[in-house]
Amino acid sequence: MSAFAIRPWAAMGVQFADAEMPQSMGDGVTFKLVHSPVPPSSLVLFYNGLEQSGSYTLTGNVIVFEDDLGDDPDLLAWYRF
Repeated sequence: MSAFAIRPWAAMGVQFADAEMPQSMGDGVTFKLVHSPVPPSSLVLFYNGLEQSGSYTLTGNVIVFEDDLGDDPDLLAWYRF
C-alpha cells in the first residue's frame, strides 16, 4: 500500500495543528495562532472544553473573541494549514 493511500494529505502538503494553545496578546480577547488556518473554516476552537462557534472572528492567524476570556484561558485550537 502506498503512502498516498494511507495519508493522502501528506502528498498534497497539507499539515495539521492539533491541540495548539493560541498565544494571548494580553487583552483577553485577541489570540495568535502559529499558522493561518487553510481553509479558515478548518479552525475548531475549544474554550474551557466547550466548542466555540460564532463567538470570534479570524483574520489570518489572529483570533478576536467577542467577550474577554481573562488572563489565562483554557483555549485549544485544531486546524489545517
